[in-house]
Amino acid sequence: MAKPHISETTFGQDLDRLLARARLSMPAYAQEADINYKYLSQLRSNPNRRPGQAYAGLLRPFIRRNLLDLRQAQVLSLRHRAKPLTVLESAGLFPAMSREELLASIADALSLEGPISEDKHILPRISVNQVQPGYGFVRFKETLDFRELFKELKDGEELLWLDTYCPRYNDYWEELRHALFRGTTIRMLVIDPDCPNARYRAEEIDKDDHYPYEKFKAEIEAFTMELIRSLRDLEAVLGTPRCEIRVYGDLPCIPMYIIARDQKPVRGYSSFFLNKATAYFRHIEWGQGEDSLLKNMHRYFEMKWDNVVAKPDHGGRVVYP
Repeated sequence: MAKPHISETTFGQDLDRLLARARLSMPAYAQEADINYKYLSQLRSNPNRRPGQAYAGLLRPFIRRNLLDLRQAQVLSLRHRAKPLTVLESAGLFPAMSREELLASIADALSLEGPISEDKHILPRISVNQVQPGYGFVRFKETLDFRELFKELKDGEELLWLDTYCPRYNDYWEELRHALFRGTTIRMLVIDPDCPNARYRAEEIDKDDHYPYEKFKAEIEAFTMELIRSLRDLEAVLGTPRCEIRVYGDLPCIPMYIIARDQKPVRGYSSFFLNKATAYFRHIEWGQGEDSLLKNMHRYFEMKWDNVVAKPDHGGRVVYP
């Protein structure tokens, strides 16, 4: 009996997963992708072989079945070729997208903050082997730009915010206000300044950052009160509150900012409670995927939000509206 083929390359392992999801056999896939079967076998088994100019054709059968979007295709291209899809390749796979969108996808794939030209070749800042398709990882960010976070919110989207608080409130209030005017809604979970976990978190932050508990507590209170005052003024104009705030006293988990539409997460960011204040620390951007951690973050937020009312012994309460 012939032994089943075992993929030995990253490309082969990714291909096996996609074939299983598409319910395609290898011969049927090779025929649909118009790829020589022998060449395909070499890509699966020989680590020294990388997909070449025919790479876009290898992705087309999965894009036709809506198993890959442009961002996921770019991530796979980085994993398999150490470079993103070109504008020409992307246009062939996603003909409905504009040139600006295609160029933006290349910049995004390379973790750059702005647009790039299609002839600029820069290796990604992280190893392509660290990107796992399906988990929703997009990129690392040096810090989270809260202004951009609110600027990107669209009508009908909801921002789910879980953090202790954010000391950079004055930096982004105008952007937050405009987001609410556009029709965005926001739900915020802020830590109770009097709970033990607030003290524990303050004690973890490096002394060089000057966050003793008294300052930490005072800034949480100031952040919450100033935000509520501003929201009340805004409510008088809008006629309805579009931002809700609850405080929690149990475990803070991780700081997370999730953008949802129709009660489903579409993108988000998270950081880490380590020795630095997270407002000035690295963040991870998350997107959609079959096993995206964004889904777990969304479930966790909703549980914590409901627990404020369902489990008052956890130390949470509603503070606005």
